[in-house]
Amino acid sequence: MAACDPISEEQFEKMLRGCSGPYKLRDQCLMEFLGSTGYRISEALSVTIGQVWDGTKVKDDLHISAEHMKKKTPRDRVILHPDCKQAILKWLTQLAHAFGRLDLTWKLFCGRKSHGGLTAITREHAFRMIRAVATSVGIVTIRVGTHSFRKYLAIKVYLHFKKDLLLVQQVLGHVSIDSTRVYVQKALAVKDVRKAYLLPRRRRAA
Repeated sequence: MAACDPISEEQFEKMLRGCSGPYKLRDQCLMEFLGSTGYRISEALSVTIGQVWDGTKVKDDLHISAEHMKKKTPRDRVILHPDCKQAILKWLTQLAHAFGRLDLTWKLFCGRKSHGGLTAITREHAFRMIRAVATSVGIVTIRVGTHSFRKYLAIKVYLHFKKDLLLVQQVLGHVSIDSTRVYVQKALAVKDVRKAYLLPRRRRAA
């Protein structure tokens, strides 16, 4: 999944609009979650309803324990974007209507085979869903997968905050900044790369 390409802001919005079917709200919620937190798919699927819902409202931030993180590396609490909170609220409202209640121990991103909401969908299911939505909205020239949303956030932060690589590293929770560099490579515009070859030379004495 690391071989996936980043998606643009426009492609992100197209994919949100392209979700359909009985699990439309869950799929939109998952995309919003991945695109605003930068969590990997396995980390996102570990989240329970109780981690984002206090019984009356969606929480403002989220912490996933190190046991669910890649290489069990701890990461600071993540602030939940208002759009992500809204998507969570819509999905939880549908879940509560379907089951008549919400159990805080249920996985947030559960499916129809989840034994009453206890079990999350699989990574493979999430990947197939995202690929299918991308194809349905005409995004076929790049490799789209679950990791595309993490890279989307990396590039968005990189460009907005004056190409601050250390900030992107902090947002993604990377241990090594070398990993962060790989994520933002595609943020370099082709025209800027071409200009680099044509930088003016210092005048030499005749």
